[in-house]
Amino acid sequence: IDGQDKGLVLPQAWSANLLGSPYIRVIGATYDVETINLIDYLLAEKRIAKGDKIGHVYFEGDYGENALVGSKHAAKEAGLTVVEQKIKPTDNDMTAQVAALKQAGVKAVVVSAGPRQAASLVGVAAATGFDIPVVGNNSAFAPQLLKTQAGPALLKDYYVASSTLPIGDPGDGPAKLAKEYAAQYPKDVLDNGVVAGYTAASLFGEALSKACDDKDLTREGIDKALLTIKGYGTEFGVTHDFSDPKAPSTRESVIMKPDAGAAGGLKVVRPAEVAPAAESFTIGN
Repeated sequence: IDGQDKGLVLPQAWSANLLGSPYIRVIGATYDVETINLIDYLLAEKRIAKGDKIGHVYFEGDYGENALVGSKHAAKEAGLTVVEQKIKPTDNDMTAQVAALKQAGVKAVVVSAGPRQAASLVGVAAATGFDIPVVGNNSAFAPQLLKTQAGPALLKDYYVASSTLPIGDPGDGPAKLAKEYAAQYPKDVLDNGVVAGYTAASLFGEALSKACDDKDLTREGIDKALLTIKGYGTEFGVTHDFSDPKAPSTRESVIMKPDAGAAGGLKVVRPAEVAPAAESFTIGN
């Protein structure tokens, strides 16, 4: 696509490999930055400290390997050691990974995989008496998990990062979207995918509107219009800046915890923040 067609693409993916093109733009913090913010949360809450080992269970490929770059950077900055467990997207049972991490003596685990792997990891750890906090990237949660066997363990000590407030947040943006979406699609599950999709579509609308004002609705005109958008998305808890294609639109992450009473199954435990280690991090290292 890139260079040939110049059509604007807003992927629902957050790998740092997607950065650098004016035509393919990432909305939110990339996985590496998000992972640094997750580890910062554990440090700030005094769940881990200098000298500790942390586990990282991650998918092979763009997503997991980009998140691993983040955990290694955060570990270097904080004096931690990362114990790696690479998995395939087809690996659904995390028993072997939990056993290896328990044997290594890790004090916390990062999971950069899908909802199913996260639920297995947290559930197996709880069942084997391995009582540690687990943190996951934005892709490592689905509200349906709370109705599974892993539900109680997820509610206890699991945390997820995202570049928006969750759909169940009482803030104006999520509350209005949740109400309107439920009215339009009463049978659908409310989850953070709704926020991500809405944010991308409304951003596209904003770029089109600016391109219209500039009387240049060519593909290049729409790409150029996006470069002028800053201070976007505050009603969803994070401010985005699209002026630099080499940078993610934010380095901030909202940290959330599963909550059975909230629409979408998540509540905020730390509002949007960027860790010092994420601020100083050179993306693409």
